[in-house]
Amino acid sequence: MAEPKGAAAETIHGLVTQRLKDRFQVQVKESERSCSLKGDLRRPGEEILAVGDWVEVRPLEADSGLIVRVLPRKNRFARRAAGPKPIEQVIAANLDLAVIVFAAAAPKPRWTMLDRYLVESHAAGIPPLICITKLDLVDRRAIEDELDPYRSAGYPVVFTSAETGEGIEEIRERLAGKISLLAGKSGVGKSSLINALLGSQMIRVAEVSRQTGKGRHTTTECRIQWLPGGGGLVDTPGAREFGLWEIAVEEIAGHFPDMREWLGSCRFGAGCTHSHEPDCGVKIAVREGRIDPRRYRSYLRLIGASEDESELKHCAKNERNRDTVEPAFRCIRCDLTVSADAPGTDHRNHCPTCLWSRHLDMRPGDRAAACGGGMEPIAVAARRGGEWGLIHRCKECGAVRVNRIAGDDNAALLVSLAARPLATPPFPLDRLESSMGGRAADARP
Repeated sequence: MAEPKGAAAETIHGLVTQRLKDRFQVQVKESERSCSLKGDLRRPGEEILAVGDWVEVRPLEADSGLIVRVLPRKNRFARRAAGPKPIEQVIAANLDLAVIVFAAAAPKPRWTMLDRYLVESHAAGIPPLICITKLDLVDRRAIEDELDPYRSAGYPVVFTSAETGEGIEEIRERLAGKISLLAGKSGVGKSSLINALLGSQMIRVAEVSRQTGKGRHTTTECRIQWLPGGGGLVDTPGAREFGLWEIAVEEIAGHFPDMREWLGSCRFGAGCTHSHEPDCGVKIAVREGRIDPRRYRSYLRLIGASEDESELKHCAKNERNRDTVEPAFRCIRCDLTVSADAPGTDHRNHCPTCLWSRHLDMRPGDRAAACGGGMEPIAVAARRGGEWGLIHRCKECGAVRVNRIAGDDNAALLVSLAARPLATPPFPLDRLESSMGGRAADARP
């Protein structure tokens, strides 16, 4: 833990290890102090401190202190906070390593979400380490094949099992002497991994729900766990979604190491999006098998481009994408087996009978949301051109999404959703008659 220099005589340097509402745990030399933030550093609606920040502390009595200055960061790992407004959520700062944790099974890995973590890590200048947990649940050779595109791109990968101890010593050596972030969705085994590294059951763990197949949060606050062999591990709550923060679309390709070699060989140069343009070096590399089609497809989703079938069809024999929409899915509500082919939409994600959906997308078809909760149909809305959209609200996290209605959706149920506001208006009907005088009665058939 390299401590900055230059604190004033009456202050000492400290490292923020945990936030507890309006107070911060700060590691000062060999002890921790419970600190508050100086008044002129508080800004309504803005969080200026994150775990991993170095601060200047004015010591007070009883192991407390006052944070009087926040030192400049060398980096920060951030994401777009959940919700409709674009707000940055800094997860941790001043990191030496970002350990991105995915389970080999239970829950099933979604590689497009891994790509989001890797792009954010690369953009922040934080070296990533891919950690696969629960290796005891799968055939190792199969999961190693899944990770081949990432190892070929130069990403280090560690395979671990908290049950058998496999890979624990290897990852402990990689973490020694570093401040590392531990990130991933709920249920992938982050808490079990930390317990294995600490050699004790200090972190509460929970099994993946059998009913939903999703993980359950056991870590609720971001904090640093100190490792016996040296170094600190920033434990974070599981993420249901991971949205990139302030990374320009034209910069995303540069954060794919396996695409970087081909970026200068496009006809349109730096202006090429590598999606629809002719004579694109990246597309040619995909066609020739030099870039994995799964990674290329993930890139297209990140920039919001449609998949270029004219290029991807050349790679069909080598396609190993596990994240595309399956030929059929089972409805989370009525258990009906639903075909993914639907008239009028490219990304069917709801049942045509009960209209329920599952929270899988941040944008249509990207499969980037890790929530997986049931999405209840709550209303319909008229879209541009007179088309109807079906509004869903997630019962798990409250996210609201508008989805395209398919041609075979339950018409009676759609009409009942549309009529719901008229059936229960926000005012008494007799008020309508009184406000219209006798005209309401005259208008009756």
